[in-house]
Amino acid sequence: MNPTPRKNRIVVGFDGSAISLAALDWAAEEARARNCELWVVHVLDRGQATRPSYAGAPPSQTDRHSRLVRHLHRAVREAERIWPRIVPFVVGGDLVAPALLRAAAEAELLVVGTPEHRSLDTPTLSSTAAACVREARCPVVIVSHVPRTGDERRPLALVPAARAEANV
Repeated sequence: MNPTPRKNRIVVGFDGSAISLAALDWAAEEARARNCELWVVHVLDRGQATRPSYAGAPPSQTDRHSRLVRHLHRAVREAERIWPRIVPFVVGGDLVAPALLRAAAEAELLVVGTPEHRSLDTPTLSSTAAACVREARCPVVIVSHVPRTGDERRPLALVPAARAEANV
């Protein structure tokens, strides 16, 4: 049996953080190098924002989502300077990892960001990144730091898609 052909696409998760912006930039460069489409996926959470009582009422969920969607579109416009074939997606009412995994089901590559552990300068996989590494049907790229001037363009790791081979 032949493996399922991959679509000419890269999927990157975006949550508005500095690390997700770095992942988007890395993915845009990679999409340009591979001459493929880039899907930028932002998942709207259902959780309530929390604030200490002295900070006043938190913004409504609608306000938070509107702000994040505007941030997504600004980030996509910036990334289009690197590569113009970018499609933003907003997925509502879902958990992040399953939404990214569905979007990347037929992709060539899934790119996710994960924070560095400050005291050790070593990456610590977030629960989303760990779930993507475990379950993805395509290779997963983990971006773990925000590049500084002069940094070379490289991800933390490229994890082969073990599940893709097991499901063939």
